[in-house]
Amino acid sequence: LLQQFRKNMPQSIRFAKNPELIVETHALKSLSAFLFQRLRWAGKLSHIQNARLKMISAFVWLQRAMLPITLILLAVQASFFLFEILAGALLLQWMANYFLQVKANRFYDTKSWKKWFIPVEIAHAFYYLALGILSFLPMERNWKGRKA
Repeated sequence: LLQQFRKNMPQSIRFAKNPELIVETHALKSLSAFLFQRLRWAGKLSHIQNARLKMISAFVWLQRAMLPITLILLAVQASFFLFEILAGALLLQWMANYFLQVKANRFYDTKSWKKWFIPVEIAHAFYYLALGILSFLPMERNWKGRKA
């Protein structure tokens, strides 16, 4: 739907950063429901027509997958060069994510997020890698009783 708006009325899409416009939804009841929702969303990326959006999505996935991929390579072939790549990539990624989280948590008035930052960053890297790979597998995705 958003792609149709972007195609037919490109100037009609705006971001409204206003706390009064926040929409909240209930959390899904199970981990499997959450994962299938994310797989459904990730599977939609293959239908995006805009080459720029596809390139950005691919870049973000590769950047987020850097931690697990480099750790796997380090386990296979210990190398100081690979360690330097890992350290540099993590430093850049975590700095960018940290400053983004500072702004987001200030906007949402969330106080106790910092203690979870590094554990969540590590877990998210593996989750993101797995989700990206699984989204390309031929699996049926249902949503609200319909094939998605």
